[in-house]
Amino acid sequence: MSLNKIEKQVLSGKRLSPEDALLLFESDDIYTLGRLANHAAVTRNGNNAYFIQNHHINPTNICVNRCKFCAFSRSKGDKGAYEMSIRQIINKLKKYVGARGGVPNKCSEVHIVGGLHPDWPFEHYLKMLTAIKKNFPALHIKAFTAVEIDYFSKLSGLSLKETLLELKNAGLGSMP
Repeated sequence: MSLNKIEKQVLSGKRLSPEDALLLFESDDIYTLGRLANHAAVTRNGNNAYFIQNHHINPTNICVNRCKFCAFSRSKGDKGAYEMSIRQIINKLKKYVGARGGVPNKCSEVHIVGGLHPDWPFEHYLKMLTAIKKNFPALHIKAFTAVEIDYFSKLSGLSLKETLLELKNAGLGSMP
């Protein structure tokens, strides 16, 4: 597939269509993709780099999957197994974000991933997100891997789309 038409659009600053985006996604021309992406980034941002400061929360390392390579591969009662309450999560975030929900320490994002806990219902994760947003309204919540989302869908009996919408409504801003 040729990217010539798209390349001309990118270099002339024209907006790409969803069809163009799909062609880029399906392309295996990594060199051209990188060159066009760099051109678009430099055009938009100059030679500036932007960073965020985030804090990681891993609510539990207890997981039903027990993958041999994973740090979240514990069963309840195993040495080193842990589970954080929502209150513990909020208290931990207060150290990094501030008690009033502002962003005084420049921490603007929390990143949450963990094990697939066998005893936590889907509602627990919704309550976790809601509590974080209530205490830290300015904080962006990036949370849950695709494996976690699939697990939540099975736990709740909701479709993947419905699961994601519930999480979004509770405060999820993006996924890792």
